Amino acid sequence: MTMKKLCGVLFVLVFMFGIWGCGGDEQETTTKDIQQETQDVKEEAGEAMSAMTDKAKEKKDEYMAQMKEKLSEYDQKIDALQDDISAKSEDWSDESKEQANDALEKLKEQRDAVENQMEDLKAASADTWADMQENMAASMEELAASYEAAKKKTSDMLSPGE
Repeated sequence: MTMKKLCGVLFVLVFMFGIWGCGGDEQETTTKDIQQETQDVKEEAGEAMSAMTDKAKEKKDEYMAQMKEKLSEYDQKIDALQDDISAKSEDWSDESKEQANDALEKLKEQRDAVENQMEDLKAASADTWADMQENMAASMEELAASYEAAKKKTSDMLSPGE
């Protein structure tokens, strides 16, 4: 063996023994510290995730309560419209009565579709929640527009001479 190779081998051996012999306790302590820190980080992340989940559920519940309230308001409006039609349609032609009843029926079907959509929204995962919430808002706007259209149509029939 050449002197250069021998020096290289000796250097590697001295280096390895130096590392192995030195700082074993420090390395063990460091490993324990790292394990504890890792555990602490996991616990903190779990707590943060739990808090985020709770907040998201709270917002979801709040939104669902608002939608339920709006739907209840439309139930009352639809019932009032139906009562107006029933009370004042005695003098209407059969065609006018049929048009008013068709408008009410379509409005009720749309209202039921919104209610079904609310049920789907209740069961929505966090991944699909945002998209379904947008769809719910759009459906509620469509219901409002349909109600206004039905109200105008029947209102024109309720007061033809005015």
